[in-house]
Amino acid sequence: MEIYLLKSTAILAIFWVLYVLFLEKENMHRFKRFYLLTSVVAAFCIPLLSITQYVYVEPINGLNFSNAAIPFSINESLEIIETPFWTLERILWSVYILGVAIFSLRFIKNLFSIVKTINTNEKQKQSSITFVLLKTLINPHTFFNFIFLNKLKFQKNEVPKEVLLHEEVHAKQKHSLDILFIELMQIVFWFQPFIWLYKKRIKLNHEFLADQAVIDKGFEPANYQNTLLSYSSHQDYSLANAIDYSSIKKRFTVMKTRTSQKRKWLIGLLVLPVLGVLFYGFSERKIVEVPLQNEISEINTSVLEKEHTARSISIKVLGNNNYEVDGIKTDKTSFVETVNTLHQDISATVRNKIMNVHVTFAGEETNKEVWFIYNALKDYGFHRLVTKNQEVIKSKGNTPFLDNKKSEKQQKLPTAKEIAEYNAWAKKINAKSTVFSTGEKLLPPVNEQNLIKYAGIHNRMSAAQKRNAEKMPFPGFEYVKGTEASISVSPNAEQQNPATAKEVAEYNAWAKKLKEETLIAQKNEQNGKPAEYPIVKQKDLMKYQGIYSRMTDKQKAESAPHPVSDKALKAIKFPPPPPPVKQQNPPTAKEVADYNAWTKKLSAQISKAETNKKAPYPIIKQKDIARYKSIYSRMTDKQKKDAEVFPNFPPPPPPPPPFQVKQYKNGKKKTLNQIIKETPKNAKSGYEVLDNGESHYFIIYGGKKTYYNKDGFITDDKGNVLPPPPPPPPVMKKNE
Repeated sequence: MEIYLLKSTAILAIFWVLYVLFLEKENMHRFKRFYLLTSVVAAFCIPLLSITQYVYVEPINGLNFSNAAIPFSINESLEIIETPFWTLERILWSVYILGVAIFSLRFIKNLFSIVKTINTNEKQKQSSITFVLLKTLINPHTFFNFIFLNKLKFQKNEVPKEVLLHEEVHAKQKHSLDILFIELMQIVFWFQPFIWLYKKRIKLNHEFLADQAVIDKGFEPANYQNTLLSYSSHQDYSLANAIDYSSIKKRFTVMKTRTSQKRKWLIGLLVLPVLGVLFYGFSERKIVEVPLQNEISEINTSVLEKEHTARSISIKVLGNNNYEVDGIKTDKTSFVETVNTLHQDISATVRNKIMNVHVTFAGEETNKEVWFIYNALKDYGFHRLVTKNQEVIKSKGNTPFLDNKKSEKQQKLPTAKEIAEYNAWAKKINAKSTVFSTGEKLLPPVNEQNLIKYAGIHNRMSAAQKRNAEKMPFPGFEYVKGTEASISVSPNAEQQNPATAKEVAEYNAWAKKLKEETLIAQKNEQNGKPAEYPIVKQKDLMKYQGIYSRMTDKQKAESAPHPVSDKALKAIKFPPPPPPVKQQNPPTAKEVADYNAWTKKLSAQISKAETNKKAPYPIIKQKDIARYKSIYSRMTDKQKKDAEVFPNFPPPPPPPPPFQVKQYKNGKKKTLNQIIKETPKNAKSGYEVLDNGESHYFIIYGGKKTYYNKDGFITDDKGNVLPPPPPPPPVMKKNE
């Protein structure tokens, strides 16, 4: 706001100086009227306009803020900072609102005074002009089409014709509109001194226009000037145009001035470049950064492709949702993030041409894992994905196998009609589902054949089709042809191990108990007694369905029938969801305002640090994070929608190691700082929390991973300090 006011003041001042120096004394009053009004409008509009500038920058690849220093004290007690109610900002706003109120009342009072005068006095209408005849001795003045005159002088024809003509010009040229406009601007910007100056000059220019019209009608200038001098008092209403004598000398001077047509054109044309310079100098600058890499790749992708040789990524599937990507251990949740740190010096377009992905398995190869890797790397970009049993070339439209058999047969994508049928079915099932506050989901009974059909359609969809389709009511389930059970937890039942004896026993106990409770409830219902049907949790249903699907034919024959296909269980009733937890103690408006101010300031500092390498990152206190995180968590949905998004801070780095602590490496004692400084540039390094709960610095170099604790000693992957290597043999001197 301060910048906006300073810019508008500067623009008003520049326009004002140009008017006083070049325009005020010139006989071009219609142009001056337009200039004055346009200057006021432009002064308050130009700072709101913006010029967008596109800057091409080189992207920063592999940007990682995990080691960015965010100092805070872990044991620092939380304090509630109370700000005084009467801050400087509130005082200034109070003064401003008070000024607006005073000037608004003044404006309304003057307006009502004129209206009252019109309604309570005699009026005579001549053509489009209405004369309001007053008993008091006042100067003639005008408000729109109303001209106020002394009644006695008007009836005796003592009002000079040139004076009447002067006032008629005010009425016909609608000078009152200019006065109303500048009065309203004065209410809003009452503190702006240039508004007062412009108001005075606008009124004076109205007098110039009226004087010029009288002279053009053939009245002698000398006689007209004497007539003006005979009226010596000031106007009665600030909203009306009256004969003003405070600047009578200027009016007489301007009456004698003659401005050539050529000069008028030169002065008029001068305004255009001035307006352009002011717009360029005082409008907002919006800089949009365009990554240079993307621009280059779009302009000449083929050239870039020729300049790169083939590259590869090695991925090892360790099992239990764990992976090793080029020697870096990761899990399923951070798999994509880990891959995105590799080969960022080339674009996804280039990776689609040269990147080979080699996948190995610590155990048996499964198509489920191949599909996961395939989908995870789609956006990253790759040319070829190779496993022990299959090869997928992306440019040929290949996809991984549907089953474990080595086959080149690829799955057929569903048609638009099949997807539409699936969406209708899934939408109906999801609408009948019940979701509890714990996150558990209870599903209604479904037709088994429909489930087989639509689960198959969903499994054949591409990733893009799944994003646009209805959510699958039974995620992870798929029909397995040739088995009695139509539903399985795994995408491929052939890959599963047979159920153990313990699992079969657990399943039988659950199925028998469920059936017995259901039969008892049905019997009670038939006898008119209260019927309490069993409550089936989705996690139990999924667990025992998975066990049943992995049973052999012999195990199934010896076990209890599956409850899902038992007609007696179709009457299972699920409890209603608990009522939603009401929002307690929502933050006050002041807390929300403090939160928004803190978030905006912090986001601006972080953004500045990200775009400018020399700019430091902000220091964030833990007590501030705790306070504003608490405010954000207590907000209602509406407050969160209107508020700033809570910043996503990177985790704090581990504490720096002491500089002078010694450790042994190659027989020499070094500090951890020296180790960090001497880490090869082409080696991967970082921090990792080991089993002992402490953060360790690690280096991956030459396929070997080495850990260092905070004191700089080499440790194993559990955090235990390893014994130092033996010192080198002493150097024998020639004389010994």
